Amino acid sequence: MSLVEPKQIQSAVMSFPFNYILLTDFSEGSKVAADWAAHQMAEKGGTMHLLHALLIPSEGHAVLVNLQSKSEKNARDDLQDQKAGLSHLMPGLHVECHLIHAQAPVVVKRLTKSLGDVPLVMGTQSRSGVDAFLLGNASHIMAEYTSVPLILIPSK
Repeated sequence: MSLVEPKQIQSAVMSFPFNYILLTDFSEGSKVAADWAAHQMAEKGGTMHLLHALLIPSEGHAVLVNLQSKSEKNARDDLQDQKAGLSHLMPGLHVECHLIHAQAPVVVKRLTKSLGDVPLVMGTQSRSGVDAFLLGNASHIMAEYTSVPLILIPSK
């Protein structure tokens, strides 16, 4: 892996089409990434695709079916709240919400198949040490499984 100078990063980001897929888990890191993408798109137009992956097995037990129903409603509400916040931040910003039942890498692959090579924007949680080992790191997983440009925005 080679190091990239900040000027090269800015140049690369500016050459992307101003359509983004924002993978959101509604965390503070996701909100920071959404704000960054909205500011990038402010004068250029385009569409921000808010994407949330929801994976709860629902087969068999009534408790799981009920949990999935509540989780889906909460996720839809959270997507609409995040969309409203972005529209308030950047009036005129076009935002589409996507809630897909699958693991995040599968979800991104499905959406990029229909949208083309739209860059994926993610916030990072800055986990390290034991937390990173035990909890994993979503950005590393996405970097391994996605074929589109991946833009990581630090939450701090």
